[in-house]
Amino acid sequence: MHFRGRFDPEATDSALESCSECPRPDRKEHGGIPFYAWGEDYKPDLTRSLNPPAFDQLGRGGRIAVQDCYVFRALGTGDMELLTDAHRDDTTSLADVEEFLLLASGMSELGDYTAPWDVASDRRYNQIVAQLLRRVPDANMACAPRRTKP
Repeated sequence: MHFRGRFDPEATDSALESCSECPRPDRKEHGGIPFYAWGEDYKPDLTRSLNPPAFDQLGRGGRIAVQDCYVFRALGTGDMELLTDAHRDDTTSLADVEEFLLLASGMSELGDYTAPWDVASDRRYNQIVAQLLRRVPDANMACAPRRTKP
């Protein structure tokens, strides 16, 4: 999943460092984009359910990347790599499929930023979202527009 807005990677780093309740993340990087990782890919730990800084209801810590204009969240390293590859436009993607591009453009024109979607898995969802986010420019945001493939 991803969020678009204005974010401060340095403030995030400081907040994580000063959080006494938060386990220290592993710091990783893919394609020049740093991200935080807590625990093993997809592994639940109910003793950490909904704990700070980022554990879900099953206690999965997942991965988080904070950029100036985007925050990415995934439960596994491979999914985070997929999200960051799409963000950097380094992969052929669902955004290259006309139907997905039309869906994203239509939602943007309507001012919708979420829609119900029946997905088979988190990986498929992450792939779809990652590809759509890099193809739908938002003129109201101060962030630089995404590149598009020629």
